[in-house]
Amino acid sequence: MAQQKDTVLVHFEFNRSEITTMAAVILDSLVSANQSAKLQQVKLYGHCDFIGSDAYNESLSEARIMAVKKYLSDKGLPGAVFAVDLFHWIQAARG
Repeated sequence: MAQQKDTVLVHFEFNRSEITTMAAVILDSLVSANQSAKLQQVKLYGHCDFIGSDAYNESLSEARIMAVKKYLSDKGLPGAVFAVDLFHWIQAARG
């Protein structure tokens, strides 16, 4: 049986890693989907733009991922389902 793969996008305010009200609505829909489908894996990707140093953007990407992971964990998704990948403009430019 093929596994269904969906993508949800969570946007953050510029230079911030806090979950916004809109992000919470999106993440809550993922939590609801888990209640009926028992998700096997949730991949978390942290994205940033080109403004700021590589080190800063990597730190911001990680903070955004951790904010999403904490939010989902606090809502009952088990930590074992998370896979994490940092991504920011420098990786996109290098392809």
